[in-house]
Amino acid sequence: MSDGTVISSGNTTRLPMRQLNLVLVVLSCFLTYAVLSGLVSQIGTLSALIADQFSRPLTQATAKFSWLSAGITLGSLLSLIAFEYLSLRKALFLCYGVFIVGLLAIGVMNSWASLAALFLVIGASGSLGLNTGAVTLSLSFSGRQQAAALLVTDIFFAGAGIIVAPVSVALINNGAPWYVSFWLLAAASAVILVIAVFGKYPLTARERQEPLRKRFWPISVYLSALGLALYLCAQITIMIWLPNFIDTGLNAGMDMGAMTVSRYWTGMVIGQIILVILLLKCPARYLLFGILVISVFVSCGLWLSDAPPSLALISLGLGLFNAGILKLTISFASGLVEHPQRVVTFLLFCAACGQTISPMVSSSLVDTFGMRFGLQLASGLYFLTAVTLICALIFSSHHKKEGNS
Repeated sequence: MSDGTVISSGNTTRLPMRQLNLVLVVLSCFLTYAVLSGLVSQIGTLSALIADQFSRPLTQATAKFSWLSAGITLGSLLSLIAFEYLSLRKALFLCYGVFIVGLLAIGVMNSWASLAALFLVIGASGSLGLNTGAVTLSLSFSGRQQAAALLVTDIFFAGAGIIVAPVSVALINNGAPWYVSFWLLAAASAVILVIAVFGKYPLTARERQEPLRKRFWPISVYLSALGLALYLCAQITIMIWLPNFIDTGLNAGMDMGAMTVSRYWTGMVIGQIILVILLLKCPARYLLFGILVISVFVSCGLWLSDAPPSLALISLGLGLFNAGILKLTISFASGLVEHPQRVVTFLLFCAACGQTISPMVSSSLVDTFGMRFGLQLASGLYFLTAVTLICALIFSSHHKKEGNS
């Protein structure tokens, strides 16, 4: 296996090869976010198509995606121990080999009974792959470079959300099967697989044989984990019920629903680019506080308006101010401990737990109270996210003052 260098009489060849290796490794990390976003961002649009395909109620089809979310949580759980036994490179190779097979199998099997198992498998493998990408970036960079790199992953995540749902709907409207986007994501995953075969990745703490001293994490880490669980629950709730509310609740059509979701991810991309620039001037904790408060107020517009064009604009604004909550929180919390590798996987696991319960919980509540309540639920979850993470910021500041006294 190539180590990213070539034998030469000097360093002129070795350095460019190392830089090329870093570029490819970082690209593979960004793509892990893009392919999982391609799955998650389509839940709202695909649930109606799956319901029609298999003649099932919409809430049953939506609840089926709980298996995808459960797989994502399982993958995050596995990531808590995986890097004690697997190198980052081997983990990526394993994950995306399984991920590609699972995505292709959805189209080949195409049965209601098989969906649960396949969603579980692709969710677990995609989630472990994403966590591997996050750990790789955390070990490759530090400080503001680390925060910026993690924000760029969100740009890829949001970018995939912008592109995949509308492209999927366009292909389906032109006669393609409902699972066509899964096959497109399999092709993108093949790029990650190729880089994993030939790339040289950072060594984990175990590979470096670093002693892992057992220390209690500060309470801000656990508050951050809870906040991310609430945040992902809110985001997935919106991804599910906003397009369905526009399509069936307002009779504006599936295309309008998909476009509104795409606007959300467009706002995320713009917001993350702005945040990367602002990080050069402003501390991450102040940025995090600001976007948390604004996101709560903007999210209320989703259930206060019945005009599809206004909802598209509000969705754009919510994405703009939502940008960076996940990655700024991860960067903040991982800076509170000695070994960021374990904190990153723990935070992503807790975030995945919130994502897992969202389809099941929101479906049962929407069954009782209607689709608008799903959007109101998301606003409530954003409020709890803001309260929890602001408490984490306050406790961390208090802890630093005590440490300096």
